[in-house]
Amino acid sequence: MPRHGAGGPNFFPHRGGYEMQSPRRALPPSEVPHDLEAERAVLNQILMNGRRDLIVAMRILRPEDFFSPAHRTVYEAMQAIGALGANPGDIILLLCWLRAHGLMDVVGGDAGVSSLLG
Repeated sequence: MPRHGAGGPNFFPHRGGYEMQSPRRALPPSEVPHDLEAERAVLNQILMNGRRDLIVAMRILRPEDFFSPAHRTVYEAMQAIGALGANPGDIILLLCWLRAHGLMDVVGGDAGVSSLLG
């Protein structure tokens, strides 16, 4: 059976008739809803409170939930540090981890990470 009814490709079967549905399209990155300040606030909380807040964040947020590639990378680094049993809120350890993995350019260098402190 074709995916569309008599009305054309945007009409789908619906109880006794057809219902119009908008074609789905992926939004360009500039149109995806995002809040960079909220992202910074989450990362700041993890830097301030360490493992406890990372655990809370991980219940809710995945790395791909971060719009900013820099924020996503920092969050992934925090998760990796936490998985090793270390304090993800230790900014020196975070900077060392990012450096060791060649990710300092992605996060904006020392200044980009330090800016998350507030």
